[in-house]
Amino acid sequence: IPVLSTAMSPAAVRRAAAAGAGILFDGGSNPERVRRLTDAYTAAGGTGPRALIRRVWLGTPPRAAFEAQFDVYRSYSSAEALSHWRGDGWICGDDPATLAAELVDTMRTTAASCLNLRIHAIGVEAAAARDQITALGTEVVPRLRQALTHSTEAPSRS
Repeated sequence: IPVLSTAMSPAAVRRAAAAGAGILFDGGSNPERVRRLTDAYTAAGGTGPRALIRRVWLGTPPRAAFEAQFDVYRSYSSAEALSHWRGDGWICGDDPATLAAELVDTMRTTAASCLNLRIHAIGVEAAAARDQITALGTEVVPRLRQALTHSTEAPSRS
């Protein structure tokens, strides 16, 4: 059973590698920071999954809900962690192909081997969440799979 460590520093990814654990990156960090951590993990002998969290929304996003959720994350995150975050942490768009392409590009940039898509935010109604799960599952995820399985640039598994 793969075990993941939420490792967000060079020392933490080295510990995860030494323990034989994979790594789980938070959804707010910029891709360049995640790539540096991935490189440190693999340099330390890490071979487990490298899971990248990304918060996504297909269509018109509920910006007030996103901001409320981001406020929660900011309330408990250190200044050091916040210095590595990118915007509000969400990847949004109206076009499924463009959204999928951005996610693929982010996976390649970070060398992530798996992706954890999240849609929850404070104030998002259950029906809207279900609609997002359906839309992402039918319109975005198939494009992700296609791009990642039929490309020589797919994330490495090392």
